[in-house]
Amino acid sequence: MDTLMVACTNITFDEEGQSMITRDCVNGTWMEDNYNGGKTNYSYLMKHYGERREDEEFRAVEIDYEQDITIYNRTKYVSSLDLIQD
Repeated sequence: MDTLMVACTNITFDEEGQSMITRDCVNGTWMEDNYNGGKTNYSYLMKHYGERREDEEFRAVEIDYEQDITIYNRTKYVSSLDLIQD
């Protein structure tokens, strides 16, 4: 297993060092390399991630486990009613 899924509140990209610096992270969970053939959708990924993070075998011991956290998709929907005519 080579892919680590983790929820972090602060992520900084170091382009020169070709790395990421993360802070305030919880629920590190190991997933299979090339997860689902490299393609998935958000619902399927979150379902599988949720199942695996409950199994201690897949937890990254260096990252705190928080049982009560919920991850939400923050996609915003904007609707304009200006186009509606009477």
